[in-house]
Parts: sequence; structure tokens; C-alpha cells
Amino acid sequence: MKNMNWTKETSLTQQGAKAEEIWIRKENGEREEFKMDLKLGKKTNLISLKKNIIETISKQLRAYFGLDFEVDHAIALLNQTQPGIHHPDNFQLLLKAHNSKKSNNNWDRFTLNEQIEYILAAIKLQDLVASRFHIDMENTVFDSLIERLKSVY
Repeated sequence: MKNMNWTKETSLTQQGAKAEEIWIRKENGEREEFKMDLKLGKKTNLISLKKNIIETISKQLRAYFGLDFEVDHAIALLNQTQPGIHHPDNFQLLLKAHNSKKSNNNWDRFTLNEQIEYILAAIKLQDLVASRFHIDMENTVFDSLIERLKSVY
């Protein structure tokens, strides 16, 4: 994987009316920012917070690795026989192609280790073709993404 110059400017644990984690990339005199907005505090809605975190992980996998992940409901909301609920315990990340094939079918939710293994396998596969598709791979953020994923599992 190509190692680019990304640095974390602020921490996810910052509290207040507005908290955000900012990653900065400086390359060839240009600066690129990726922000994740969160509201942390006593009245934080944990379901919304966890949903925000997993959606942001999905966006960051796209931004840093060129992978199109979506937030999936393991027990599908629109399943005809056993509809699921919109809750973090039902969220998982799937590649868009896999999520569309899954459709409204129910699966056992990935365990945390399975989810990490799935994401890592997708990153490794992407790494094999990244240079041919002109995709810049960024692995320095992977540990941060996994730490946030652990917070929602």
C-alpha cells in the first residue's frame, strides 16, 4: 500500500456542542481534509452516534481505500417473514455489490473479528489492483477505523 502523509489533527474524544475528528493530507504542496462531525456529551443519542460512526467508517473506506462499503442491516428491515430493526446491534458493513445481492435476506451479523477480516480482505484485494486503477491506498488510518468500528460492535 502506498503510504501518504495523513495526520490526525483533532481527536474523536473532544467534547462539546460540536466535536469532530479531522484528518489532514499534505502532498505536493496541497492540503486535503476529511472531517467526521460528532456531537458528544451528556445528551448524546447513542443509537444515532453509533450509526454516524459506522456511516463515517463506510465513507472513509471509500475515501482512503477506494472501496464502496454500505451500512447493512444484518436482519433486513424489509424482510417479509422476519423484519429487522434499525439499531446498531443490527448494523454491519458490506461492499455495495454484496449488499445488493443480499437484498432483503437475513444473515447472522458478522462478529467483530469477521467484520474486521472482511474489511481487511477487501483492502488487500483492492491493493492488488490499486495502481492500475490510479487509486491511492492509505493504510495509516486503518487502525483508527478499526478502533471506531469496535466502539459500535
